[in-house]
Amino acid sequence: MEIKDQPRVEDVISVLEFKLLMKSIVDHHAKIRIKYLPDGGSWTINFFNVVMVTDKGMILSDEENNKILSISLTNGIVQFIIDEQFDSYLPNLAYAVQ
Repeated sequence: MEIKDQPRVEDVISVLEFKLLMKSIVDHHAKIRIKYLPDGGSWTINFFNVVMVTDKGMILSDEENNKILSISLTNGIVQFIIDEQFDSYLPNLAYAVQ
């Protein structure tokens, strides 16, 4: 899997689009998981299930390590990858959140 440092323009989505995508994944009970690049950090090792999305953040579940994580939508995620196609979003492609 290739993870790009500089995503193409068409691989950039807004925070609102990201939030709506995550809400849609939860609402459709899709078995889609995400990996993400936190602001100032490195890519997560495991994929996470999206449990809940709120106005300010989201709750993720790391089933491999049996942990729950809370992340801010406004400054928590710089890029993300989904593990399966969902709507027009492709798997294993890094999308930048701006």
